Amino acid sequence: MADSKPSKNRKAADTLTPTKRESEPVDMAMVDKAVTHINEIANKTMYKGSIEIGEYVLDKFYGGDVEQASSRNPHKPASYQALCKREDLVVAPAWLSVAVRVAAQERWFAGNNIDISGLSYTHKAELAKIDNGAKKKSLVKKVLDKGLSSRQLADEIKKITAKTGAKALSAPQVKAKLERTTRLLSDDRLLDFLSDTTKLKSLRDETRTALKSEAEQLVESMEEVIGRYKELIQVLEKKEVK
Repeated sequence: MADSKPSKNRKAADTLTPTKRESEPVDMAMVDKAVTHINEIANKTMYKGSIEIGEYVLDKFYGGDVEQASSRNPHKPASYQALCKREDLVVAPAWLSVAVRVAAQERWFAGNNIDISGLSYTHKAELAKIDNGAKKKSLVKKVLDKGLSSRQLADEIKKITAKTGAKALSAPQVKAKLERTTRLLSDDRLLDFLSDTTKLKSLRDETRTALKSEAEQLVESMEEVIGRYKELIQVLEKKEVK
């Protein structure tokens, strides 16, 4: 009768068989620590590059005028508008606008002795959405005291802006905005850039990080917007049936 015991070679082979990945335990403590560490590095890199660009534009195109740079007045300096229209500029005008407002905001913080050491760049970008003043100062304190995330801060800012009673858009204005969005998303130049891995690889680290952050925020915003547009389509279809 054949010996049913495994041979030495069989034992050796079993020993060399790699453990299945599915059975490996997940070290969540290590993962959590890594996320925190990576985010800190990314925030530092993004902060440094964005602030550097924002300060440069603030000084060169706005003459260091914090109030003008912080304003949401659509009538920007002609040279700045020309800069935003340049096709060879690797950052989007929207990103550049935020960078300038954050840079201007940094000077306002410094001029008012406001401690911002615990704020990430994302926090600052959210804060740049509201005017410099008592409300912003109060929000900074709230973020630092309660450890609010940038998402929680965004919710707080939405509450504030909702109370200001922003004027509702008319139907023609909505139509015009939808048309502009459609043109942007179907712009072949934008699509070509996004699909050109050579160009993307040539970006500076801080630019790549900032672009990634903008893309993630856009995707997140678009998911909500898409849901609302689908509801709009359903409502309009019902109206057409009637």
